[in-house]
Amino acid sequence: MAMAFAGLPLSAAAQSAGTTPRVTMTRGKETVTISARTERVRVSQTLTPSSFSLTMSDGRDAVEIRGNTDGQVAVRRAGRCLALSMRDSTAREVEAVQALLRGSSAIARLGELATSTWGRSHKDAIVFVTGHAMAALLQGTSAPLKAIAHRFQASGDPVLVRVQRTPGECWRAYERDVLSYTYELEACIEESSYSLNPLRSAWCAYSYDLKATLAFVWLLDCNGY
Repeated sequence: MAMAFAGLPLSAAAQSAGTTPRVTMTRGKETVTISARTERVRVSQTLTPSSFSLTMSDGRDAVEIRGNTDGQVAVRRAGRCLALSMRDSTAREVEAVQALLRGSSAIARLGELATSTWGRSHKDAIVFVTGHAMAALLQGTSAPLKAIAHRFQASGDPVLVRVQRTPGECWRAYERDVLSYTYELEACIEESSYSLNPLRSAWCAYSYDLKATLAFVWLLDCNGY
């Protein structure tokens, strides 16, 4: 079953070019795929109980990131594929992944989509924001991840009982959960600063991404989509 949401504008440059993405969600028995597309840009994120997949493309540039709950990740771009473990990767493996993703316009476009949806408070923004945070961490920057933590810390919504099912209560319960995950994320990032694993912070983001996306799927169920 596919579900369509309102069109989401990209950056100002993208808006001037008349490219407005449309977001859709397709659900299977154990999979959820959320996608956005414009004339040039394609972004798709699939979640299962034990795996994660993010694909993005901008013209000829395409990037695919796949992983599982054990922290095994494979990154593919330009016909090359690199695998690593976020739990015990080496500095050389991290540098190789960063070099593979350097200058990716597809990741840059995903960042624009994330910024636009986040700034406009669309309820499905978290899917693209966390996806971009993962891609950015694999590129070697934690700025998008820190922005997520800052945004949710500022929300401060009250705790609600989940058996309440009005749309507003569903949304606030979702925000409560993601805020809780954000505090967990901050603690994990703090601990990662003492780790010898250069991708420990990426593992934190990966775990957060899975939890936040599952919370979003619950929100859709709660609202009766």
